[in-house]
Amino acid sequence: MNFFEKNKTVSRFKLEKTSNYSIFKFYKSNRSLNLSNLKKIEESIRKFGLLQPIITTSSGYILDGQHRFEALKKLKMPVDYIISYNADDYAVIESNKIRKGWKTMDYVDYWSSNQNYDISLLKKQISKWSKYTSIGSISAAYTRESKVNVLIQNRKYRIDLNFGNDIMSDCLFLTEVSDKAFSSKFIRALKFIKLRNKNFDINRLAKNANYKMLKIYNNEADTYDNIVEVYNYKLSKKNRIN
Repeated sequence: MNFFEKNKTVSRFKLEKTSNYSIFKFYKSNRSLNLSNLKKIEESIRKFGLLQPIITTSSGYILDGQHRFEALKKLKMPVDYIISYNADDYAVIESNKIRKGWKTMDYVDYWSSNQNYDISLLKKQISKWSKYTSIGSISAAYTRESKVNVLIQNRKYRIDLNFGNDIMSDCLFLTEVSDKAFSSKFIRALKFIKLRNKNFDINRLAKNANYKMLKIYNNEADTYDNIVEVYNYKLSKKNRIN
């Protein structure tokens, strides 16, 4: 019998009221305030009062009601709030995911703000390379593992800086011969080629791309095969990749 089965009649919530705004905290990953929405909520509270309390963790982090809190604070009104003793990091993520439809960058922001070393380093690489390619492509490049989005969501992502830097530098180098070098399919295909072929030479691929065109297909497998074909062009069997 688990905790909740043994304590079915025990409330895991507590209603409180305070004018001490300093006890409330925000997750660094909270989305920015929408000023238009904030103004509407402020007008509603001024007219009707607070219709729905905010929800916090036991340590004062606001789970739901950031705009309501800011409106109450501006109006110098007391805050009615519910403490949820069920809330932990994963509960916060699940709540926000359902209500807001979290994307990969939302998870990156959340876990990096909670001092996850690997994802904090990933966030820096996203900042560096996002002008060239997508967040998903960058995240895939900087780990040797697959199912990257799942790993990030579950705080299990492990970064390999040297490996990722090699891939992104290779793609930057290849922009001289292909305008598709930073496409998602190309980056992911190149990643697995480098994992499988320790003798891979980016200079060889760039040289051969002057004779045979690098193509990006709708699926990663065909893109992979095309890179291999271009690389192996006029190359002896012992030096070919697969």
